[in-house]
Parts: sequence; structure tokens; C-alpha cells
Amino acid sequence: QEEMYLAIEMWQESGLSQYQFCNREKLAKATFSYWLRKYRKVHDKYIHTPPKPSFNCIRNTILKFTNYIS
Repeated sequence: QEEMYLAIEMWQESGLSQYQFCNREKLAKATFSYWLRKYRKVHDKYIHTPPKPSFNCIRNTILKFTNYIS
């Protein structure tokens, strides 16, 4: 368990996608995903998963920018 948690922390710091990290470290993606789910239950469930902006957030940003340059 500690070894897999260490791999997850290494992945977080690597900046790689899960797929890229698993290929580099020669880990099975299914196994990594399983341990990531377990890790998230113990730690923070939103680890390395930034929230996606909503459509309204993007639209408001575009409108602000358009008003700024007009």
C-alpha cells in the first residue's frame, strides 16, 4: 500500500497524465486507477483533478475581455 501511495504522489509531482506515468513506470493503468481511488478516499478526493470551468464562467470571461478591448 505505501509503495502504491508513493507512486501516486510521484505521479502528482510529475505533471504527466496517468497514462504517460503508467507507461513510464511500467504500471498497469487499471491497478494504478484502483490505488488512486483508494488513495483519494483516505486523502483528498480531488487530488490532481482541478475543477473544469462552467460554460457561464467562460462566457463571462470572454464578455469581459471583449468589453475591455472595445
